[in-house]
Amino acid sequence: MNPESTGKKITSGEAGAGHGNMSRRDAIKTAGLAGVAALTTSAVSTAQTAEDTPAAAQAKNPYGGVPSGGITLPPYYRPTPSLVSNNVYYPGQEQLGPDEMRISFIGSTPIPVTRAQAGTCIMVELGNGKRFFFDFGSGCVRNIIAMAVPLSVVNDIFLTHLHVDHYADLPYLFAF
Repeated sequence: MNPESTGKKITSGEAGAGHGNMSRRDAIKTAGLAGVAALTTSAVSTAQTAEDTPAAAQAKNPYGGVPSGGITLPPYYRPTPSLVSNNVYYPGQEQLGPDEMRISFIGSTPIPVTRAQAGTCIMVELGNGKRFFFDFGSGCVRNIIAMAVPLSVVNDIFLTHLHVDHYADLPYLFAF
């Protein structure tokens, strides 16, 4: 490539009155920056419009209040009006009928275990008061205690296989 063609200067007549010489490369960079600035400005104004729109107008459209405004849940997925969130559950407050069962995932992650999610453990509660635990991974004792299940009733434990992420909390149960 010819070095003179890449650095070709735009004369002052082409650049407009009152402007000095500008290379073609600088002109392209300036045009690109102007485009990015225009897109950023439109994105900010769209976000401000969404904030300024009344909640009632946004609620009419279950898939977002403004175009590209995000997805909200349709009314049949929204929580009970008295609840702010579907994530509210108080253990031991809901009675099970004699022919019902509750399945709770005490933990569902392999290693590394986080504070919010323990190793693999599933609790099955039957309406007759029996509880069965499938696997007993790291951190599940902490979550069982948080669910207000007395450790003295944790008797029936089934291990799916002998990987440590499925039985790591068994030694912590022996004290009870």
